Amino acid sequence: MGANSGAGSKAEPKAAQEPPAATSTAGLAAALKAEAQGPTAELVEKRRRALRRMAPVMPQRP
Repeated sequence: MGANSGAGSKAEPKAAQEPPAATSTAGLAAALKAEAQGPTAELVEKRRRALRRMAPVMPQRP
């Protein structure tokens, strides 16, 4: 809403400093901020994929 505009970011000074999802940490911060408003199925799936990507690959035992 107002955070995406960037023009009147008096309420959120952090949003003006960090680029929108330019780095993985900024994207993670944006995902956490969006998750604080309530996890949706899409956000849960995005986080699950991100965690799977960051996690070390474990060898599967037969």
